Amino acid sequence: MSDHRVIWLQPRCYEEAGEDRHWCQDDQGPCEDCGMPSVKYILASQHEAEIAKLREQLGKAKSALFRIMDLAEAPASEGLLDEIQRITEVALSDEKNT
Repeated sequence: MSDHRVIWLQPRCYEEAGEDRHWCQDDQGPCEDCGMPSVKYILASQHEAEIAKLREQLGKAKSALFRIMDLAEAPASEGLLDEIQRITEVALSDEKNT
């Protein structure tokens, strides 16, 4: 497994249900029954890069939120909801591309 920069462990609910938790090189997504997410593990050598990526994503999300809050304080207009939707879509697409 040392060849992989990221590995995933099945959600804790598998263990709580008396099943073994399995490792996988790809995220299998949340549990279909309870929605609990898989646990992401990264190599220690990748830790700083992962933290930097998460900080960047958080910064983009905060910027989008502040822009939406500014729009909410502006006088209501016909295009307000469209602008909020656009900002949200841009923030989400940036997150997927990082």
